[in-house]
Amino acid sequence: MSASPRSLPCKTCGAHFSQPVTNGRPSRFCSEACRTIDRKRTRDAWNGQKAADREAARAHLICRTCQQPFSAETSRAGRKPVFCSAECRRADHIANLRSWRESRRPEPD
Repeated sequence: MSASPRSLPCKTCGAHFSQPVTNGRPSRFCSEACRTIDRKRTRDAWNGQKAADREAARAHLICRTCQQPFSAETSRAGRKPVFCSAECRRADHIANLRSWRESRRPEPD
């Protein structure tokens, strides 16, 4: 004695399709094309949400070297960047080296 197929609505297009009664999970789509459309919608929604989260996580900061405002994402370690560019980072590093060298220089008698 076999069970009659059940009629289910497609998650994407809403059309009813028949599926045999089984012990497994019921299908949510009437065709592979509807499954692909739903997968693309889900992926686009997920990527859009991630982009919005990244924009919200951007910090608005002031560069330590040139004092110009800039916005940047925080690092994975949770630290906020302190320089707006690699050039400013290098300039700060060189200035720190110069001051360190001068502090190490012996005092003239």
